[in-house]
Amino acid sequence: MKKTPSENIYYDDGRFKVTDKYLKTPRKTYQISRIEKVSIVRDIFFMGLVPTLALLGFSWQFGAYFYPIEAKIILLIPAIILYTTFRFGTLYITSKALGEPAVIWKYDILVNVREALDKAMHQNGDNELTYDDEPF
Repeated sequence: MKKTPSENIYYDDGRFKVTDKYLKTPRKTYQISRIEKVSIVRDIFFMGLVPTLALLGFSWQFGAYFYPIEAKIILLIPAIILYTTFRFGTLYITSKALGEPAVIWKYDILVNVREALDKAMHQNGDNELTYDDEPF
């Protein structure tokens, strides 16, 4: 796509592109003027908590019956699950037409995309910024 003289690029890493006119994700393209709210949540992390807590409860209840290496593995698996799922987030885009998860990707990259969206929305001036993030 050619860059028009009035197009400002706020973020472009090859996968996501935020300009003053649109947000381009791998799945969809959104017009900045139609976006009402942008939020990032860690849905996958909260879904990973359930099996992690179940595995920890299992190891607490039956820990006396495990060999030491089994106990270490059973405690290592929840740590890996929590570490892995904490690194990912979901970018939600709420617009006049829809409210849907735009993309699931690495949390730090999504934060950069959201900051660029905030700048682009502020530049347009017709959107009120709404911050609706998890406290993490």
